[in-house]
Amino acid sequence: MELRKLQYFMTVCDHMNMTKAAEILHIAQPSISIAIKSLEEEIGFELFDRTKRQLKLTDKGQLFKSRAKDLLGHAQNMTREMQDLGKSDMGFIKLGIPPMIGTLLFPKILIDYKAKNPYINLQITEDGSLETKRKIMEGELDLGIIILSDKEEVLESTDILKTEIVACMNKSHPLGRHSRLTPERIQKEKLIMLKEGFYHREVLLDYFKRSHIRPEIAVSTNQLKTLESLVIQGVGISFLFKELVMENSQMIYRPMDESMPIRIGLAWRRDRYLTKASKTLIEFLNTN
Repeated sequence: MELRKLQYFMTVCDHMNMTKAAEILHIAQPSISIAIKSLEEEIGFELFDRTKRQLKLTDKGQLFKSRAKDLLGHAQNMTREMQDLGKSDMGFIKLGIPPMIGTLLFPKILIDYKAKNPYINLQITEDGSLETKRKIMEGELDLGIIILSDKEEVLESTDILKTEIVACMNKSHPLGRHSRLTPERIQKEKLIMLKEGFYHREVLLDYFKRSHIRPEIAVSTNQLKTLESLVIQGVGISFLFKELVMENSQMIYRPMDESMPIRIGLAWRRDRYLTKASKTLIEFLNTN
């Protein structure tokens, strides 16, 4: 069974469209169809239900997809390990960092790491913690600095920082007179939130749901600077890590009545081969 055919099959599964898969793989669509047909002949059953307008995996196709994903993962690990054998000080790390975490940690940690490891190339991708976690799981990233959950089954991690989410507002906002804020006190406030894909947004929405409150989300953005600017201008209030607000003289913060602790750490997939470069970053964070 050829790995190339399995890669074609998995790409079709990702999009459930052979034309789209062919575009992504930069090959002709008939090549995709021939590869899929060849796989079906080899294993003795159909992978896709072709009786409907849209492709759909058969029950046996679902099982085959799971096994193909495992096999391709093992092949990728072997390739990375063999490539790593020929390297010494040089290396490359695909690292995911959510914008808020990057703003909080990048100057304090990663600059020191680069100073000690100048030959390692860091390719930084900025997404929310949930999206970063997905990319780690799918093998798109080597490592990610994310908000950690207490129920991580597939990811290995090392803690970097503990903080908390607090409400933030401009210095003249009326809510500033309170020492702590309740959901009821901010129910009528316009909220500036990070977009979906940010774990910290999910924490807040769950908090409001438990309080039986539907907040008014005025703006959603994935740009931290935009969020801070809107808060400073009085467009609404928002929620950030406490340390970020403490460093901004144009904002004040207040904790919520229910504490929102956050654990930030470096995470990687437990069953994926770690290159020498990735191990240097893990070791650096464990000793600093």
